Amino acid sequence: MDGALRLARHRPGTLVRHADYIHLLTGGVMSSLSLLVREAAIRSIVDESHAVTKKLLSQVVLDVQATNAARATRRQRHGGLAT
Repeated sequence: MDGALRLARHRPGTLVRHADYIHLLTGGVMSSLSLLVREAAIRSIVDESHAVTKKLLSQVVLDVQATNAARATRRQRHGGLAT
């Protein structure tokens, strides 16, 4: 996905560098990953930054499936504590 982004200021490797964070956001759900990257790319065009950044990724509201999967992942990482 990283290589497919054709944004003028996007630095290759950004998505790989933030892989753990992206996985936490999406809960490992592939469709949510696609939605996350697409929405962040659209936001980068609208705000004229033309680069997907961690800040843009954090601003995307994901679907219910990803949100639930991410919560479950966080609970597992924190020994069953809900966050």
